[in-house]
Amino acid sequence: MVSGPVVPENVLKRRKRLEQIQAERQERLAEQRGKKKTVKAGVTFKKASAFVAEYRAVDKTVRRMKREYKKPTPVVDPESKLLLVVRMRGSDGADSKTRRILQMLRLRKINYAVFVEATPATLQMLRLVSHYVAHGTPTLKTVRDLVLKR
Repeated sequence: MVSGPVVPENVLKRRKRLEQIQAERQERLAEQRGKKKTVKAGVTFKKASAFVAEYRAVDKTVRRMKREYKKPTPVVDPESKLLLVVRMRGSDGADSKTRRILQMLRLRKINYAVFVEATPATLQMLRLVSHYVAHGTPTLKTVRDLVLKR
């Protein structure tokens, strides 16, 4: 007869299976420790071409702004004292001066519209952000519709 305690067969099978799983897990961990960790270059470092493209875009906007500043200030039409300005584009890639002008005009999001007094200063600002907004003289029907909707 058996001298020690009797262990059921299913318990013995479970122990054997768990020992195999632990052995496999230990092998995988040993392999992972042996491998060198690779760093993705695209995530950590920017490529030189990305820097060149970024600086070219900034330089291009600076030159455009200087060109716009040199243009003569438009004459304000005495009949149209009110302008409707609608933001059409997001400010991704825009320089800080353009973003500030959009904030001063209270155009913080796309499809925002504001009524602005047509002064030489506001016309100059609108010219500088002309790539991001659309503006014009509103009709009476447009003003009525906007006021009633809001």
